[in-house]
Amino acid sequence: MLAFAVRASVLLSPLVGVGVGRLLFGSDLGSGLQPAMLPMLLAIAVHGGQCARSRTLPGTRGSSWTGAAAWALLLWLLTSCAWTWRFDEVGLLGEVPWSKSAKQAVLLGFFALSSAAAARAVTASRRDLHEFERPLGVAMAMVLAGGVLQQLHAVVPGPWVDRWWAIFSSNPSIAAGSEELYLGDRFVGIARLRSTFPEPLLLGSWLVVAVPLVFGVATRRRGHQRLRWVLLGALGAVYWLLTFSRGAWAGGVATLVLLALGSARGRLPRPRRRTVALGAGLALAGGWVLGAVLVGGDPWATLTLLPRRLAQSFEGQDMSNLTRFWSWGAAWSMWEQSPIAGAGWGSFGFHYFRWAGPERAAAHFGWPVSNNLPLQVLAEGGLIALALAGLAAGRVRRVWRGAGGGAAYVLFCGMSGLLVQTLTFSQWNLPHLWLGLGVLWGLTEWTGTADVRAGVV
Repeated sequence: MLAFAVRASVLLSPLVGVGVGRLLFGSDLGSGLQPAMLPMLLAIAVHGGQCARSRTLPGTRGSSWTGAAAWALLLWLLTSCAWTWRFDEVGLLGEVPWSKSAKQAVLLGFFALSSAAAARAVTASRRDLHEFERPLGVAMAMVLAGGVLQQLHAVVPGPWVDRWWAIFSSNPSIAAGSEELYLGDRFVGIARLRSTFPEPLLLGSWLVVAVPLVFGVATRRRGHQRLRWVLLGALGAVYWLLTFSRGAWAGGVATLVLLALGSARGRLPRPRRRTVALGAGLALAGGWVLGAVLVGGDPWATLTLLPRRLAQSFEGQDMSNLTRFWSWGAAWSMWEQSPIAGAGWGSFGFHYFRWAGPERAAAHFGWPVSNNLPLQVLAEGGLIALALAGLAAGRVRRVWRGAGGGAAYVLFCGMSGLLVQTLTFSQWNLPHLWLGLGVLWGLTEWTGTADVRAGVV
């Protein structure tokens, strides 16, 4: 039952923009309930029962000091939520400090427990990532189909597509924006791919983790099955490019560098030239067609958009850059005021208005975000949280030593790319983030190494 619940969570992980409460009851009631949260809740219940019978704490098996550090970090952040109650003011949309921090505490605890449940599902099965192959493939196919529907809406708009999009943007706790490409201080009328996600940034974060895993599955396949998985991975890579998310691009590049390093060191099987050529050819063809649709029929324009979007990162007066600079400055000022203990988990939105002028406050459209998750942990949890996070990340050493084999290394590369993206992106209530951390934690419980000649996952 535990493995089934985690597989279902992986399958539903791309549907973060679907508000289950709003669709079922007409009101979200502030829960922000996502489809993947339902099987994640089941996984927590099953795992909790197992831990109660064995009288163990989730996540403390194997290298116990890293597990203790992870739980200490969780408890520290949960405790610091109460510090937000010192505020008297409310947010732009009427957020009350105590209720905002309480919701942050519940969400953080929920995702941490679901991550521990995912780790247990992997250690119990001892089957690497085999049991997650099918839900991962179906999820990728669902994301690809969502991108096609998005482009159909751009070419042949109709009420049925509007109703479809209303479903995938019905979760009020997931910010929806950046639907159109912003270049040269203006929107240029070109849609950014977002598929089943309400925002391209979220799609990019999911693909950074999923695409290398899909290609990893392809290394174990032969014939038509390999072609199918290579096609899924190649189109996923095209979608990653066409999100026009610079943070996701940086994360993808970091993932590729780590994968190349692992292959050079013998940690991963060297891909066949035929497979590489096939994947590159499919990616180029898919990118050519989808790019032409995005820019209104001119395939050559796509080639100029990518470098222009990248060059935008170095434009100091660009508004998409300025909002991040303002957020980082506010977070840094928060940390300087309370460097050891932090300002309290979930308090950035309230502190921001103390450090930003009216023009900067208006640029965040209701609730400010830090746009840098490591900096947010530092500002809200202080040096204590940062030190505990560093101790918990000691599991990385087990990956380098070969624990979990090629599967753990590929997932580590994808999660590292996601971490790089969070340097410009701070949304953490995403199922794939916590499921990936949990599965990676479970894989590193293994002390043996897999035969890299047998494939990655």
